[in-house]
Amino acid sequence: MQTHLNSLAAASKSCAGVSIGAFLCLIHIDGGSTALGRQQPDYRVENALVGVCQRCEADRFEQLIEQWPDSRLPADLKQRSLSAAAKACCEPIVSALLDQGADPSVKDEFWWSAFEKALVGDCRTLFWDLVLGMDIPVDGRDDLTMQRRKEAALLAAARWGTSHEVAALLAMGIEPDVQDSIHTPLHHAIAAGDAQSVTLLLRAGAQPKHVPFFHRLEDHDGPSLRGSAVMFAVDACRAEILELVLNACEPLHSQSLDELLIQAAFRPAPESVALLLERGANPLATTSGRSALELAAIAAKSPEMVRILINAGANPDAPNAQSLSPRAIVAGIIDSENRSPELRERMQQVLEALERPKD
Repeated sequence: MQTHLNSLAAASKSCAGVSIGAFLCLIHIDGGSTALGRQQPDYRVENALVGVCQRCEADRFEQLIEQWPDSRLPADLKQRSLSAAAKACCEPIVSALLDQGADPSVKDEFWWSAFEKALVGDCRTLFWDLVLGMDIPVDGRDDLTMQRRKEAALLAAARWGTSHEVAALLAMGIEPDVQDSIHTPLHHAIAAGDAQSVTLLLRAGAQPKHVPFFHRLEDHDGPSLRGSAVMFAVDACRAEILELVLNACEPLHSQSLDELLIQAAFRPAPESVALLLERGANPLATTSGRSALELAAIAAKSPEMVRILINAGANPDAPNAQSLSPRAIVAGIIDSENRSPELRERMQQVLEALERPKD
């Protein structure tokens, strides 16, 4: 060590008055090697390693990792390499990286885990390699870390996988209501439109009215289902999935049903609106002075939803907070000169639907 320091001091004296670049050359800093005898591959070798993972060149991978002490990769590079290998469905390299302690639940800069990349690439075998690879003994791995990784696998399966992966992971004893930053597996399965996975999660005890912590931080006026899985089911515009979720809820009180109806009225989802009215939602429900009927007419632009709400008792002439009725607002849109012909035609259909049925 003293010898290296003496060499460095001598190099410093010999470089008096020269540029920093020349000084660095004299002490032999190039590609990560220094006069202190420390050898580390530079960023070019690291990028080459990630490229090898992307192309699934297993032999070249083995050659490159020999440039690191004991062939052990730094943690960050290990994760970058695993992400690239999982996306390429490269089982040999993934297996080698798992042996080194790479974590398949860690998200990359685009917020994707190796679990998700394997499923999106339809690499089902690789996905299970990642799941089973979590049981490989690695320094620093504890029971809590293992549990979190299994939870990440369930979240990925619900979002990108099939009911087969979801069923198998639930059978491993993973709790169905685990969550990432804002969503649970039930949220992901609903968004994916996977009725079978939704059913499995509900049977396992997933709570459709549970509001993740992130949404609980939002400013609500009293109790709200905003952010819950049942609200997600409304947003998905899939009546069959909404029915599954509603059946799993305890009887919802009128305020919650009205909140769901208002949300459904924003979207062209007539089946969902009809289902919520059947369950007891109030067709006269309002939010911020706007009725469900107004939203169905103006936001969703759905003649069918308008008819469903009117037949259930909604009033097309009821004024909003600005003293305008749904009928008057739609008529104003039709008469406006700066509206497209397509919009005018659509709103004409809505206006016809707003006409009260004759007695």
